[in-house]
Amino acid sequence: MSSHRHIRENQALEDNAIVAAVADPSTTSDGALLGLCGDQLNNDFEHQCFEEAVRMLGAELLAPVEGDIGPRMLRIPGIPRGRFLPHQVWGVWFIVERILADRPPVALIADDMGLGKTHYALATLLYLKYIVDEAAAGRALPCLGGKSVTELEVVPWIFGADSEVYRRPCIIVVPANLVHAWERAVQSLIPQTGVQLVNLYLSRQLNHTELNYTSDNPGRGKAIHLISYSSYRARYKNPDRLQGCQWGIGIFDESHMAKSRTTQTFDSLMKMDVPCRIQLTGTPMHHTVDDWVPQTEWLFSQVTDQDELNSYGPRPLDSAITGAKRGNITLEEAYGLIKDIAWPWTIRRWGETKDATGQPLVRIPELEQHDIRLRYTPMEANAIDQWITDAKGNRWNAIQTVLHEWRLACLTMDLPDNDVSSEDSETGDGLVLHRQSWNRNDFHGGPAFRWLSEVFVPKLLGPSVGGVPNKAVILAPLPGQASYVHWFLRTFHAGIHPIVYHARVASRDRDRLLQEFASLDRPAALILTPALGGTGLNLVAANHVVIMQKFWNLNEQRQAVARIHRIGQRRSPKAWILHCEGGVDDRAEELHQSRGKFEARIMHGLIGQKFSYMELMDARATRIRELERVQSTQGGDAVPGASGTEGGDDNGGDVE
Repeated sequence: MSSHRHIRENQALEDNAIVAAVADPSTTSDGALLGLCGDQLNNDFEHQCFEEAVRMLGAELLAPVEGDIGPRMLRIPGIPRGRFLPHQVWGVWFIVERILADRPPVALIADDMGLGKTHYALATLLYLKYIVDEAAAGRALPCLGGKSVTELEVVPWIFGADSEVYRRPCIIVVPANLVHAWERAVQSLIPQTGVQLVNLYLSRQLNHTELNYTSDNPGRGKAIHLISYSSYRARYKNPDRLQGCQWGIGIFDESHMAKSRTTQTFDSLMKMDVPCRIQLTGTPMHHTVDDWVPQTEWLFSQVTDQDELNSYGPRPLDSAITGAKRGNITLEEAYGLIKDIAWPWTIRRWGETKDATGQPLVRIPELEQHDIRLRYTPMEANAIDQWITDAKGNRWNAIQTVLHEWRLACLTMDLPDNDVSSEDSETGDGLVLHRQSWNRNDFHGGPAFRWLSEVFVPKLLGPSVGGVPNKAVILAPLPGQASYVHWFLRTFHAGIHPIVYHARVASRDRDRLLQEFASLDRPAALILTPALGGTGLNLVAANHVVIMQKFWNLNEQRQAVARIHRIGQRRSPKAWILHCEGGVDDRAEELHQSRGKFEARIMHGLIGQKFSYMELMDARATRIRELERVQSTQGGDAVPGASGTEGGDDNGGDVE
């Protein structure tokens, strides 16, 4: 943190207020902006940070309009169509201040899922482009203390030595399934900015000679290029495509996707010419600490300041983690080091900030989460065992095939040998071979489908909340399973309108299906696969999310739940995590627990929360003993159960 962020004595807030433009009826100067600082923040340090962000950006408080997702929305100069929440304004200034202070222009936006990271990353990009243009025109800027560049004794690099870098076009790299969502987000903010979107995901023939900024083609610097990780990787390898491209600012969504040094994606990101890098990911705590180091390597790949690298780069981060793993330092010492290393470039605080009443400053309705324990009948358990025995018996079957058959058998009894797991991540139009219908008189869905019929469908058809019909997002791991759920609801529960959304759905139809789901005035279910619906989508039209089968990766499961538990949710969201004992879900739960046993306490150092490390170890040991006891007393047979039992919150591996 820079020195001028130190806590100072409270002064009359009016002394530091930014008076909104009287000529603009959409803004207000009635003191509500000051009240946001003085009345809501109960932490002096955060109070000061937010007040400074408003003042230095020149932000204005906007008059409320229907559809606002918060009680107070603000405008940031240079983004006329933007309406931002207070924590997003602070996030923009966090990065901008770092750049104005001539620190390495890198940042990790790692706040909680659902807090609007997309919009404040885009706001940062647009604001940086705006101030570069304003400075070049000789105008005064609030971020420079109301001065123009010519009035400064020391000119920040962004307006001097690095000014050409920030005149380059920008690039946004995202997972393939999020290209359309990011396209919508960019288009919502760029009107009246002079910036244009170029979708490289669709414009496959463009190369560096047509994309790079030059003095003869300055308009190219006003472009934002959008592409998926897989497309960039493929086209970077071709010298006639994206090799040689130069960008000024890059946004990298779901940056944890590039976490292996041996992949072509990692290599292409390391070599990418984009000095200012902004990574977006779920809270680092949800990923392993080992994964975090390679992400930091390509975040800092164009930083040349050795003092910065030695103090805040990937090497000291790796050293702290390695020291803890080898027992050279304690876990407490490790997370203290990590906090010191990452804090200057990591945004991870507003999810925990409380207002004066003790409530979260960023208000999202509290999630009600249920762990539903289900059991197979002896006949079902025997059928699953036989399917897996057959899969293992084929000596040509790879381990992936066996795992795939196991997943199919444990959720949808009628699917083994009738599904493939591959999804075309690039186009979404690849052939997915699986059945689309079954005989309603002899189908066999298993315990999860019995629970859907007996427990969940009646909830969806029950009383609406606030006059809005109940809607659900249902996630099944594989496309065949999603089609099976769709068929099941369509066939047996006519009161529910089911919509299936997976890789076989053409890209051009996906937005239409999401809009249809949001606008329906009757109970509905959107059935997704994690490959397309587990991240990035905003599905707050639903107030229920069902995880039909636990994910191998706990963070991906949390990401899926966050599709409905996010900013904009106006009802109390409910998550239903199904766990069929004696199958895939047992193994997934073990992975959830073992994954967190080392990383959790270290990563919690970033957000200041503490918990007992031994409690986590004891919980895992207790679960293992329970499984051993069940196997010994029941001889491996599962006890039949149709509707299952609620086990309260889903704490399998949840280390928060």
